[in-house]
Amino acid sequence: MRIPAPLLAACMALAAAGGCVSLHPANPMTADPCPEIVEFSGFRWRVSTGRMQGDARWSRCHVEVRDGALVLRLSRAAGEPFLGAQLALGAADAEARLGFGRYEFRIDPVPSASLPPRGVFAMFSYGGPSGIDRRGVWGYNEIDVEINRSWLRTDDGHVIGTPPVYTVWPAAPSGRRRTGRRAPASHHVPGRTLPDPLASPTIHTFDWAPGSVRFASRHGDDAPPFSAWTAAGDDPAPGAIPFAPMVPMINLWAVASGARLETQDCGPEYPCGTWTVIVRSVRLPVPLHKHAGDGQQGAPGARLPDPLIVRVADEHERPLSGVAVEFSVTRGGGTLTPNADRVTMVTDADGLARAAWTLGPAGAQEAQARAVNGTREPVRFSARFR
Repeated sequence: MRIPAPLLAACMALAAAGGCVSLHPANPMTADPCPEIVEFSGFRWRVSTGRMQGDARWSRCHVEVRDGALVLRLSRAAGEPFLGAQLALGAADAEARLGFGRYEFRIDPVPSASLPPRGVFAMFSYGGPSGIDRRGVWGYNEIDVEINRSWLRTDDGHVIGTPPVYTVWPAAPSGRRRTGRRAPASHHVPGRTLPDPLASPTIHTFDWAPGSVRFASRHGDDAPPFSAWTAAGDDPAPGAIPFAPMVPMINLWAVASGARLETQDCGPEYPCGTWTVIVRSVRLPVPLHKHAGDGQQGAPGARLPDPLIVRVADEHERPLSGVAVEFSVTRGGGTLTPNADRVTMVTDADGLARAAWTLGPAGAQEAQARAVNGTREPVRFSARFR
């Protein structure tokens, strides 16, 4: 990849200050110090550039993959804006949107004192505005786990102190307006106040299911949560739980809305320095699995003896009920019950969705199933004539 001259110069200056590091330190001659794409935890991530907030900016030079871990940096020099780091799932295949399941990230110790007052580390899924849902709520899709230095405030002005902070959007329409409609207010729930709750490696998860989100933070796989919260049904407000697929993202940034930091000296509110978060791993949901019905034989125009069945479960094999699954015939001219080439079914308590398949008159016979909520790869079925 050819790096534009201004960006390369910026990277070289940051490298001299220790702020721009090689993606592959063992092979610095071929590594890209300011990558557009990084591979981490088995996924490809697009690294953001451009404006963050105010005059703060995303820097590709603040992202590094080292020994399998993701290293993110936030920095500020005197008379300069904050430079932060952000990644979004997806690369050449554009934005990769995922739906229901478990989202997890593991981080090395990040005590609250290690972030500046306006610094925020977050792992979240983001979908942007999705219009008005069936209950009249402006559907701004977002689910966050955030770690910060208490810059957040609830709608009633209460300061949220100790990380982590759990967030769903929208909590409720607010008095502000966007595109002629009432915009949503965020719903932030602070983690339980503990002395330095992030002083050891931590695991943060959210389980997103139809109509609910369960958050939990713990110090190990078998440890009880030191902080947890569940949003379900109309808690915190009707329509609060996102319903559309979203793009998983990770970032380390600073709240600097409207601030022109080139005129600000280093100080308590806008300090100078470099802050680092190390993400050890990320797990994302791929919940749709082929369960039964593949490879059957039948006569032309006849219904197969067994239905096509898929199972929707999280990575711990816990079934997800109420998930919409679309079955469709992709080759051969067959039909699905009730006499259509496309049908949507909902998973039951065992996480199973099924559809009967009647073969077409001739040729290859193929069908597929995909989660309507956005699982990227469909499950494929085939049949043959006997």
